Formats: sequence, C-alpha cells, structure tokens
Amino acid sequence: MSRLQPPLSDSQMQALPVELRGVLKTVVDFYDAQVAELRQEIELLKTENKSLRSENKLLQSENKKLKKENVKLQKRVIQLEARLSKNSQNSSKPPSSDPAYDKKLNKKKTSGKKRGGQPGHKRHQRELVPVEQCNSVQDFIPEACQYCGEKLSGRDEQPIRHQVFEMPEIVPTVDEYRLHQLTCPHCNKSTRSPIPAGVPTHHSGPRLVAFSALMITKFNLSHRKAALFLKKYCGIPCSTGLPSKYQRLAASSLEVPYRQIENAIQNSEVVHLDETIYKLLKKIGYLWNAINRECSLFRLASSRKKDVAQEILGEDFSGVIITDRYVGYDWVPVQRRQLCWAHLIRDFKSMAESKHAASRLVGEALLASSKAIFENWNRFKEGKMKRSTLQRKSKVWEREVDAALEEGMENGNKDVGGTCRHIWRRSEALWTFIKRESIEPTNNTAERALRPAIIKRNLSFGVDSESGRQFLESMLSIIATSEQKNIDTYAYLQSTLTAQLTGKPTPKLL
Repeated sequence: MSRLQPPLSDSQMQALPVELRGVLKTVVDFYDAQVAELRQEIELLKTENKSLRSENKLLQSENKKLKKENVKLQKRVIQLEARLSKNSQNSSKPPSSDPAYDKKLNKKKTSGKKRGGQPGHKRHQRELVPVEQCNSVQDFIPEACQYCGEKLSGRDEQPIRHQVFEMPEIVPTVDEYRLHQLTCPHCNKSTRSPIPAGVPTHHSGPRLVAFSALMITKFNLSHRKAALFLKKYCGIPCSTGLPSKYQRLAASSLEVPYRQIENAIQNSEVVHLDETIYKLLKKIGYLWNAINRECSLFRLASSRKKDVAQEILGEDFSGVIITDRYVGYDWVPVQRRQLCWAHLIRDFKSMAESKHAASRLVGEALLASSKAIFENWNRFKEGKMKRSTLQRKSKVWEREVDAALEEGMENGNKDVGGTCRHIWRRSEALWTFIKRESIEPTNNTAERALRPAIIKRNLSFGVDSESGRQFLESMLSIIATSEQKNIDTYAYLQSTLTAQLTGKPTPKLL
C-alpha cells in the first residue's frame, strides 16, 4: 500500500487558502496513520497464520498418533477380553484358577433326589477287625429283662459286635548302643568298639526317616511343620533343619529304584508326557512327568525345551507319546504321537465363544465332531462297538475336522487361524488312538499324576538345592509308582533305607 499522494501539486496547494491546506494535510496524515495500523495488523495476521499452520501440523501429527494408539488399545481390549473369558473349560488353565463367582462354571445339574444313598444302592460300611487282632474284647450280658425284670441266663451266640478305633499314645522307642573303649596291656593303645552293621550312624531309624519324607511330600507339610509335629506330637527331639537331613537320606536310598523307573519309561510302548512350572533354585523351572501303565517318572529341570523330553525318553525311544500341542514334542514323528483331545476340545470351545462370526462357526463345527468322536469312543470302550466299525466311522470325522480346520485357516481371525494351522500340520496325530491299540485319546493320565505335585508347589517355596531336587524327583516318582502297583509306600521306603544301612541290595520296585 503506497503513501497517499496529495490531489494537488505544490504550487496549487500554495494557492489554496491556509484553512483548506490544513484540512487537506489533516486528512492525509489521518490516512497515513490508518495505513500504518493496517500494515501492523497484516504483519500480526501473517504471524498468527504461521502459528496456526504450525499448530495445525502439530495437531495432525498428534491425531495420527492418537489414531494409532486407539487401534493398539482396541486390539489390547480384545486381547484382555479374550483373556478374561479364558477358563479351565476353554483353555489350559487349571480349574483352581476359575473364579468362584462364575455361576456358569460352577453350576451343576441337580438330579432332584435327596442327599445320601439312594434306595437299592450297594451298602458300604467299615469291615470289622478280626477278634484276634483286637486290643481287648469285652462281653456285656444283660442280667434281667428290661420289660418285666425277670432274671436272664445263657449266652448270645451272635452278639452285635461294636468296635471302637483309637489312636495309640505316640511314644518313641529309643535304643542305646554303648561303644566301650579298652586299653591294650601289651601296646598300651586304646580300642573302641565300632557301631554294629545296620545301626544308623545318625540319630534316626529307617521308620522315622521314611515317615518324615512322606510328611514332606505326600502330605505336603513344610519342613518347619514336619519338625513341629515330630517334636510336639511324637516326642522326638527335632530341629527345623532335621527334615532336610532326612530328605537327603531318603533321596540317596532311592537312586536305584529311580533309575529302574527311568529305564522302564525309555523302553515303554506308550508314554504320557506333561510338564508344569515349578520354582527351582529361586528361578523358574519345570516339573516334567512321564507315565506308562506301571510307573511314573518325575524330572525337575530348569528348561521346558525339547532337550529335557529327549533326555527323559532316551535317544532310542521308539514308542508312542501322548501329549498336548506343545512344540517341544515335535521331534517325535507325527506317526508316533497322539494329541490330547481334552486340550483340543478346550481350544474348540474358545473358538466357539469368539466374537468373530466365522471363527465361532469353525469352533462349533469342531465341537460337534468331537462330541460324535467321544460318543463312539465310549461305546467302543464299553464293548458295544468293534474297532473296525470305529475305524470306518473315523474317516467321516477326519474329513469333517480337516474341512473345519481349513475353514478356520482361511476365514478365521488371527488367533483362530493360527490355532487351526498348528493343529492341521499335526492332524495325523489326532487319530493314532483309532489306528493303534493301547492308545488313549486324552492325556488325562499325566495331568492327574501332576496334580499332587502342583498342590505341593502351591504350598511351598519350590526347591532351593540340588539335594532338594533329587529328593523331590525320587519321592514323587516312588509315591506315584507304588500307588500304581498297589505297594505300601511307607513300607517300601523303610526297606530301601534299611538296605542302605545294612549294605544289602535295594529292593526292586518294578
């Protein structure tokens, strides 16, 4: 904007009256002042415009960031909702993790019958101990009739036998061995009699050591509580550290039977395998379990890798393993593997509860096939169906399951697609139980065997030493195996400890 030019020349301005020249000068000055103010406003607007543009760019970038964060948060919400919906029926979570307030999980169908035994059921009652084994036998014969008072005589040949069981007073037996020392009159040297063979060099006998070992493992007492029980209720002087000594003694006496179990597992035709987290040396470890028809092996390791499974089964293992879908077992050929259908059904339930429509249909189809499979499998186990019939029907189920898995891979969401792909690649391992005898469709055997160890894990601080690791592995294996073979664990532990004391061979467990 240029400065306002006077409408008249200088000579013309001089010719005008003084008053008029003043008016024109005032108008020109006013206009110049307005122009200056406008220029200042324009500059201010330019500055504000630059500021607004920079703010706009900043807001656009922030908006992009917020959109990205919103997408991430939406995905996170979906993941958290999916995690919240997980329970023991649609995932590998244990039943103990199910919320107590969930009525759907804890609701049981009621039969409408009264509690207790139903009419016609087989009666169960405690069997009477033989008379010769009773501590005392007392006869009570009525002297007079309770109705008329007449004196009575004679004897009832079949009286009612009422037996009362009572705990004996716990009093420890203490054997003292006096080791005398005599001086030789010839050489003047002293000789002390050694501890006889079979007598413990420590202060506890085999029964006490075996009893303490069982308290720590089978009955889940802590070392402190085990020491307190022995001291307060058994009358045995026992410090807090004494149970640790007992566990070392028990573990050393069980080395031979533990190796026997390990060898039996490696030569088995069918082995169930499972693992669970267990604290080891103040770090995360894993407790592995391998079980066949006659024995169970527990191994505590710092890893969940396939190397541990290979070590348990051995390099020359040629049998069939029954496991979940964990990739650590993929080193075994799929033809010699059976995937656990109990785990698969939980995966299928999770799919059927998905908010994604296509994934939900896939889950429902797989659940329907699973139901048909187990209905027929139960009929086969009951002897109502031949294996040939089961194998003929299984061809239909294989086609249905394969079709559902392929549908899940193509149209399911990311999680469902990944699960279906993982199962489809190992689909041959779904049907081993139909093709071969002595194969179960589930890995429930291994899961049940792990439950006592899981309870102990939840009640303890894990294992903090190598001797503790050896004790836990040996005791869990011996307890489970002896129960499988219907052997008295307490008696067997006593026999192994006695054999160690006397130098005799360890009794065989298998």
